[in-house]
Amino acid sequence: MRRMSRRGLIALLSNDMKLPASMRLVECTDDQAILEGEFKVNAQQDGHPHIEEVVFLRIEVDSNFPEVLPKVINPDRRLPRSIDNHVYSDGSFCLGSELVLKYKLRHSPTIGTFLEECVEPFLYSVLHFLQYETFPYGELAHGMRGLIADYEDFLGVKGKEAVLSTISLLSMRKRIANKLPCPCRCGRRVGRCVLHRRLNYLRRMASRSWYSNYAKFFYTQS
Repeated sequence: MRRMSRRGLIALLSNDMKLPASMRLVECTDDQAILEGEFKVNAQQDGHPHIEEVVFLRIEVDSNFPEVLPKVINPDRRLPRSIDNHVYSDGSFCLGSELVLKYKLRHSPTIGTFLEECVEPFLYSVLHFLQYETFPYGELAHGMRGLIADYEDFLGVKGKEAVLSTISLLSMRKRIANKLPCPCRCGRRVGRCVLHRRLNYLRRMASRSWYSNYAKFFYTQS
């Protein structure tokens, strides 16, 4: 995917009807745009209490968005910086598995949708934990073990090797990947398994080079 210019970044944000008016552009270069402002969490999940609270956010939008997802930071330390809260020491959020986040943006790759689909559920979960000492959606393990578990559910495969193999398929040309045995262990080729539909969605979300680098990250961390 081609990088956006500074003008392209400004247009992306200016045309975003879902972007809250409280988020203002404070810096924009050819590499990234930076938004800052108060974000209002106003949410309730089934069986869990309603939470309404304001959190100050800094959002760093890369010019390769949506291939490169934004970095979201809480600069004023409203959210304690602890891995138990899924907030890193620099104040940035551990929002979840990258491919799962990308999948949520597949129909509307905008910053407003990213805030609505990825950031607000995260903030609701962390604020719920701070108030009630439980995560409303349950909690994945930290690090690679949690990523593997998340991708097992998302991709419909079981085991670390199956997850790594599935991600590696996305770095290959489709006609090559479809001839290989499916990592789900169904006994069919990828092109003959229902998994190929999910792979086709994911191929539209990032380049083969991005998936190649992501696969290398997985192999070096596992």
